[in-house]
Amino acid sequence: MAVTASVLVISHGFQPNYEKAFANGLAAHDVRPTLIASDRTLVKELSPAVEVLNIRGSQDPRRSRLQKATNLLRYGARLLALVASRRHDVVHLTGTFLTSSVLAGLLEWCLYWALARRFVMTVHNILPHGRHGKGLRLLYRLVYRLPQVLVVHTHKMRSDLEHQFGIAPGRIVVMAHGVDEVPTDWAAPLPADHLRVLIFGGLNHYKGVDQFLRAASLVARPMVITIAGEARDASHAELVSTLISTVPERHRVDWRRGFIAEDKVQQLFEANDVVVLPYRHIDQSGVLFTAFRFGAPLIVTDVGSFRESLPSFAGVVARSADPADLADGVNDFIGRQPAFDRRRIRAHAQSLCWPNTVTPLLAVYAGTGA
Repeated sequence: MAVTASVLVISHGFQPNYEKAFANGLAAHDVRPTLIASDRTLVKELSPAVEVLNIRGSQDPRRSRLQKATNLLRYGARLLALVASRRHDVVHLTGTFLTSSVLAGLLEWCLYWALARRFVMTVHNILPHGRHGKGLRLLYRLVYRLPQVLVVHTHKMRSDLEHQFGIAPGRIVVMAHGVDEVPTDWAAPLPADHLRVLIFGGLNHYKGVDQFLRAASLVARPMVITIAGEARDASHAELVSTLISTVPERHRVDWRRGFIAEDKVQQLFEANDVVVLPYRHIDQSGVLFTAFRFGAPLIVTDVGSFRESLPSFAGVVARSADPADLADGVNDFIGRQPAFDRRRIRAHAQSLCWPNTVTPLLAVYAGTGA
């Protein structure tokens, strides 16, 4: 198979599973991906066709501030030198900024724009979580004009970029969020009197876990609620802990704090009746597609692109993250629970496997699209 483009994939460590799956999806086509890696990269799960360059090194949170700063400067210098070498036809940034500073990010993107042959950027969220002020919007109007092509995962995000940020439609490509290979061996939870609920991923205010705990008192059917994820913000962790103690006795909450090993994720999703995403706001979430992969139905809030992405056979859309609305969503799900067929959800996931979803990028990489 002739290679039509070489692509430098930069994620700055954004979701190791995403960067691995995206690179593997590209490698299934006539693209030669080079993945900028770190010690956290899932190298053993990468296709042999993916070139791996570990220039980010250790990401151990226990490093000293000096070690972190030195590593960051070294990484930035090596990365920019690689981009400037113009070895690759395309530089595709699939993560966020190198640092948390938007101003520094603007400079970073200016350098990609100036040095790369072609600069492509995946937009996961139109604006950072919880930061929607006028000043930030103005900065992002500049930021989004630098890449030649912006990639989004939903049509709603495309519309937002066009109408809120004035981006020309021809510069935006919609590429559905992909799903890892769907396991051939799978299981479904046995029937039970209680409802087994999974809330998966790191806990942040915008994800609304606190709202779901408040909603529990409005759900009559007993629930076993598994929260799998850490809250890095101490005040939010304290709030969640306090709310867990107020949940009615008919329910039980199991908070599994810390990282969930990859080989435990499937079992966790398959052991629960439903996955809940009680988000206050979001554009899109990878947890939704992880649930599809394991055939798990969902209850999501009507924010971002969730309504667009969730087929009616795969779950319920609650009106908002208000506790009463979340409780209505749970009760709606309970009333229709047998209708959510895990085999059908898994079949939907199969159609979203990464080699399928990355195909809109092939023309972009070849220089004939967007």
